[in-house]
Amino acid sequence: MVINVLLNQTTTQLHLDAVAIFLLNKHHLELEFVAVRGFRSRITGVSFRLGDGYIGQAALEHRLIHIHDLAKSGMAFLHDDALRYENFISDYAATLNAGRSQT
Repeated sequence: MVINVLLNQTTTQLHLDAVAIFLLNKHHLELEFVAVRGFRSRITGVSFRLGDGYIGQAALEHRLIHIHDLAKSGMAFLHDDALRYENFISDYAATLNAGRSQT
């Protein structure tokens, strides 16, 4: 499955401990959880409104966001309980665009 290849390559090539993939639901303007690798907690039913939190902001602005120190960032997380349990130190949010080429 393509998503498993993406999870494997992302964690391996970027030396990450955990990766979560969300897809944009264009009808609801939400990023919906589809796959995860490396989390200790069970992640299900998680979604972000486009523009909410740094994940939603990265998707809205089509840019990479890197939070170096989550504890000092002062950012409110939409799913604090799950993130607290993971003991993450830093986090990245990035967008991947897959679409048809206009030729």
